[in-house]
Amino acid sequence: MVHLKTGQTNYVVAGTSEGVHLVVVNNAGSASATNASSSVGAWGQITDIATYESTAGTRVVGLYNSAKPVVTAGVNGGIQIFSFPGNNQITRGTYLVDNKLSNPVGLEIYSTGGKQYAVTASGIKSNSYVNIIDISNPSNKPSIVGTLQDNSSRSFQQPGDLDIYFTNNKHYAVVASNRDDAVAILDISNPTTINQVGKISDASDRLLRGAYSIEIYSTGGKHYAVVAPLDTQKAGIQIIDISTPNAPTAVGKLEMSVSNELYGGAQDLTLHTYNDRWYALLVGKDGYDSLQIIDITDPSTPVESSHIRPATNQEKARSVESYAIGQRQFASVGTVSIDNSNSLPGVQILEMAFLTSNAGPNQSRTHGQTVTLNGAAAVTVPGKTFSQAWVQTGGPTVQLSDSTALNPTFTAPNQDATLTFTLTVTLPASQGVITSANTAGIITATDTVTITVSAVPNQHPTANAGLDKSATPGSTVTLSGFGTDPDGNDADLRYEWEQTSITSETPTVNIDNSGSAQTIFTAPADPTELEFTLTVFDGTDSATDVITITIKEQTQTR
Repeated sequence: MVHLKTGQTNYVVAGTSEGVHLVVVNNAGSASATNASSSVGAWGQITDIATYESTAGTRVVGLYNSAKPVVTAGVNGGIQIFSFPGNNQITRGTYLVDNKLSNPVGLEIYSTGGKQYAVTASGIKSNSYVNIIDISNPSNKPSIVGTLQDNSSRSFQQPGDLDIYFTNNKHYAVVASNRDDAVAILDISNPTTINQVGKISDASDRLLRGAYSIEIYSTGGKHYAVVAPLDTQKAGIQIIDISTPNAPTAVGKLEMSVSNELYGGAQDLTLHTYNDRWYALLVGKDGYDSLQIIDITDPSTPVESSHIRPATNQEKARSVESYAIGQRQFASVGTVSIDNSNSLPGVQILEMAFLTSNAGPNQSRTHGQTVTLNGAAAVTVPGKTFSQAWVQTGGPTVQLSDSTALNPTFTAPNQDATLTFTLTVTLPASQGVITSANTAGIITATDTVTITVSAVPNQHPTANAGLDKSATPGSTVTLSGFGTDPDGNDADLRYEWEQTSITSETPTVNIDNSGSAQTIFTAPADPTELEFTLTVFDGTDSATDVITITIKEQTQTR
């Protein structure tokens, strides 16, 4: 499944044994199927879907594994391009069938050299391949331009999934191998020449036996792969540092006892980011067929946040996707039926609840001054109510005007001091947010602020966002700013990057860590101009500076 938005309409595009379905998901709690499968059928079971923007508009790409006779004898896999003109319509376009696409899994799209390519893995046992397919002209039949077959020196036999990333001006595909119990990293910078450059295999301290689902994310200036094994003896997720493609390293894992049956037989994995935190969403075929939500913000220590089970045991989870509508965060789970007498295949929409606590920036104040704590809190699900409470955790004791208000005040002591306060926000179980199984639980979020009291008035900080610069489409762009505090408290400065001057024609990018002086984002696929504002806070005052990043194709020289 993939999330797709056109105009004000949000869709989930779901693949089935019949073809591709559009599901309208504009309203929480309401999903409506549209466009009969007869008009968007493929020749078999859709195994993966991706979308991209072409010169002719939005395109949907589907992989299929045929359970029926197809155009070419002996071929049982292919790739299908669908047009998406909007207005709840999707139509079948060009296609490719090839024996190298038998049993295809994993589908990603990237741009290089002014063209767009689909990357996919396929095959069983030694007849396993990674293929790169030219889809740059949707009117033309897709064509395989590069292929690499597994052999004894490679590690992607019977692949389960793949993802791609960009680092050091190169594109790489990362393939999870179900049969080799390994993850292979392939250089796909030149679409016609694929090379394996690195691999990591299962071991007693790793969870790569039956490696199946894989997704990539970036945080702290590094790239990580999250892998879920299909094996039911060692269940959970494994996180691998892939920043150096030829030397991947296992950095953290969440290993769960197979007795609870929540993680066994991982079928699909997706990643979701909210409020500068990363989460892995995982569904599996064994046990309870639960959706697990795992906090992977710290790659070395993944922690389960919550899980939810289906309403009946006739629903078998097979795929998962996440998306946001405004501040509301959603997961869509694709299910298939295991009982023809009680058929329940379809798409289940779940709303994820995220609670945030913000104690505000650190402040510098003078003796006897009235201080206001700038607290803020929010929950992403409308209609949910929470409470908040401040507790002083350091420094000479002061009297808060109201410890249960978001913005209480107090009088600074008449002495130099450092005061600390913690804001705890609580969403009670009575609000019905599920934290384990189908049981509602308490959710809390905390944040801390420091108030420095001295006899000297505060001086305004300065902000420097760096010089304007250019970058190529799809590259990793570094935002490197800094600030200074004339009061000498540079270490206490807080930073916030924000993309500004956004119009309907300006693509929005995802800033990896907007609260750091130095951070990264991935440049859009098409040339454009992006503006970012860096705000520097010293706890009392702030300063801003603006930088412009021009995205343009690299000029070829001879």
